[in-house]
Amino acid sequence: MIHEALFSLWNCPGDLFRTITEEEWLSAIELEEFLHPGEKQLLKKIMELALSYHKIEYFRKMINNQSTILYQVTASKGNQDLQLVTRSNIRPGLYVKAFCDGLDKVLQSYRNTIVEIEDKFLKSPHLTLTYVLGEVQKFDILFEALLRMIRMIENENIHGVLLMSRLYLYTICGIPLIVDAANKIIQSVNTIFYRHLCNWIIYGELVDIHNEFFICDGHCPDENFWYTEQSSEDIVSGKTEAANTFRRRKQFQCPIQKFFINTELLPSIISRDTAETILFLGRIVWIVRNDPKKAEDVGYQLEYKRDIWDGKDVEYYQKIQKLENYPFNLAKFDKTIEECRQRITQVISTLYPILYNYIFCF
Repeated sequence: MIHEALFSLWNCPGDLFRTITEEEWLSAIELEEFLHPGEKQLLKKIMELALSYHKIEYFRKMINNQSTILYQVTASKGNQDLQLVTRSNIRPGLYVKAFCDGLDKVLQSYRNTIVEIEDKFLKSPHLTLTYVLGEVQKFDILFEALLRMIRMIENENIHGVLLMSRLYLYTICGIPLIVDAANKIIQSVNTIFYRHLCNWIIYGELVDIHNEFFICDGHCPDENFWYTEQSSEDIVSGKTEAANTFRRRKQFQCPIQKFFINTELLPSIISRDTAETILFLGRIVWIVRNDPKKAEDVGYQLEYKRDIWDGKDVEYYQKIQKLENYPFNLAKFDKTIEECRQRITQVISTLYPILYNYIFCF
């Protein structure tokens, strides 16, 4: 009987997700008619916990297989059974897959516990159901929190970087087991977010096939970005004089790629001002690296992309990347973004004075 219970805690016999009640799930265990009524209650609690584990595993595997989620959640409170059947398509993306990778890491401690109990059972076959329940019951509150996360993604259609701010709430719940689990999951999600952030700020590139980052490519020229005609005599000294000179010149719309902030994907843990700074940094890097004005010339090509970081791109890339190893800290995040802004401002004021005057004199 103990072996069957341990097997159910790890493996999923039969078509679990068409099970309507815990009683049907319990009936899958053989020798039930030989159990004492007290043992039946213990076994039922163990099976309920196993059921929660298999629901989480089912979600994780279905996401990794990029399949449609179809699962049935059955909860029991007192003598009443509450049935919630959810059917929807989870929007594909790297963030939800990273979430599932984090789930896998969190569930590893549960799997290790089952293996340890199995080893003890082989050495001492007289272990009781009370002992098994005592060892695994600590995961009950954890599985409940993980299932709430899954229902949040499913029911509210949480997509992309928004997942970060929703998971952040679990890190301040005050329950150590849930906080540790949330931090592990967030660390997996951070990997995707900070790769997006590094590629945008350092290289001015958006690699976002699922439209999950809050900076978006408009795939068209930016009608709000105007570039001025330039000549050698146009370079003048003095902020006011430079501004007046630029205003007097004939302007035309230059094919600067349009980038914008998708407010629907902006996490609540990142302020709008910080998001605007991030947009500004990536756009300036894109302009310098692609030089859209000269790119219009026939036969003109950039053999090597210009380095606006003046050889410091790896250093600043690593500064941003280090943030992914820790829970989100707004002060550290804003400080790192500000360091990047100061560096870019310093470089373009020295190496690209016309671009600097155009941006900062208006």
